[in-house]
Amino acid sequence: MTSHDTFQPGPPPSGLSAPPSFSGQLAPTPPHVAPAGGQAAGDAYAAAAYAPSYLPGQLLGTNRWAIASLVLSLLGVCLGGVIAGHVALRRIAVSGQRGRGLAVTGLVLGYLTLVAAAVVAAWYFGLLAALA
Repeated sequence: MTSHDTFQPGPPPSGLSAPPSFSGQLAPTPPHVAPAGGQAAGDAYAAAAYAPSYLPGQLLGTNRWAIASLVLSLLGVCLGGVIAGHVALRRIAVSGQRGRGLAVTGLVLGYLTLVAAAVVAAWYFGLLAALA
């Protein structure tokens, strides 16, 4: 490992003091006081340890732009599917929602439809030009 691989902070700017260093001691724990129900305060903390945990995407659901991208691409509205797919990917990256696969599928189908439409249009107008 070279000296470029590790970060070494420089001196603080003039007029500012250095940040405080961590001494290794944690804050003192609060005293245990029994609540009015007669249950010890430690039991409430123990119950919180068994609370269900969720991943961020589970609560947020599927991104609506991703669904729109797939639906528009399947309906043949290729430009709408491509735009919605790019919007969906950006929003999924920021929010952590689900639907990345839907957005990518909508993008792929949208671009394939766009290319197919361009080929058909080029063939059609080329055929018309040959007949004229």
